[in-house]
Amino acid sequence: MKEGFYWVRYNGSVQIARFVEESVENVETGEVVSGYWQYAGDDMDTIYSPETEVLSAKLVPPEG
Repeated sequence: MKEGFYWVRYNGSVQIARFVEESVENVETGEVVSGYWQYAGDDMDTIYSPETEVLSAKLVPPEG
């Protein structure tokens, strides 16, 4: 997975999320994961879940 923004489904909700390509420790399990999701919005929730379903190719910003 390449770093960038994607349409994803997580926990029954479809939204845009940013995949960050960085190794981090999952604080709940202690496992080191290679990448995580930040969900777009005011709070930018961070999710380490493999249950995130990617629904689109990487989004490309508009030209202009």
